[in-house]
Amino acid sequence: MMKKATELSATSQGFETLEEIVSIHRLRLNGHRQPFIVLPGIYPPDEWSLLTIQAAQTALDLRPDIDLVLDLGCGSGVIPLVLARINPNRDLRFVCCDIKSISSRNLDLNFQMFGDMAKRPRFHCLDISGEGTREVMDGAPALVIANVPQLPVSVALSDADPDDYHPVTARDREDPVRAFGLGLLLDIGRQVAAANPAGPCLAFCRSSRIPQSIFDAFLDRIGDKVCHQGPRISVRDGSTPFDLLAEAEERFGVSGTYEWAGRTVSATELRGRRPAETEVFIGLQSCLIQLV
Repeated sequence: MMKKATELSATSQGFETLEEIVSIHRLRLNGHRQPFIVLPGIYPPDEWSLLTIQAAQTALDLRPDIDLVLDLGCGSGVIPLVLARINPNRDLRFVCCDIKSISSRNLDLNFQMFGDMAKRPRFHCLDISGEGTREVMDGAPALVIANVPQLPVSVALSDADPDDYHPVTARDREDPVRAFGLGLLLDIGRQVAAANPAGPCLAFCRSSRIPQSIFDAFLDRIGDKVCHQGPRISVRDGSTPFDLLAEAEERFGVSGTYEWAGRTVSATELRGRRPAETEVFIGLQSCLIQLV
């Protein structure tokens, strides 16, 4: 007698729902096409991420001695995934950090499906602001990848997305480097330089929101020099807090640059406008600096 077929449904115990929505992306870099997954709640990589990858690859090209890489703000894990593929003959070790615990799951999925689990990075869920980075350094990283927020937001806006913004206090707003959004990079640079006196590299993306004089002040305070800057590209800006940066521009007498309505303007001229509703463009470029 034939047994009755087992009925399966969406609620059957034989199925496990990983996520409600899984988006699959492809990234093209240096002739490589890398697919990767982005889970809900994780910031999807964009031009900012791509330029950060380019800065990191420049460091690997210039420094064959680099082995330990610290990736801060790792998100989906696409940066170590791509770098491991582009550099298959390098014995690179990655330590990844993000404020969101789901990043660990996203990292695992990407290395399981598209990478090499033997090279799966160590992951730490923590807030990298303040002294947080010191807690996870497994030795002295020779390369630090900082795909971290460079947009200031008032501490009163506690619901601001940590993928885009980091809070600044009233005291921070009196400091030109922090007022323009470079406070987190400043803290990271200092911690990494202290951990590796040999002089690690810091790879990140630089934006035209930051006036040149403020960027120079940032370099002076962490005692480093620019090794490489890539060509500037123009991208649509949907997140700049124009009012807060206009306040910084007026306080310190310097201006960032934005493209709006066919002309170059400052944040002061964009005051009162909502970035998501205003067709504004900013300049981005990869940036690699040597901490000394």
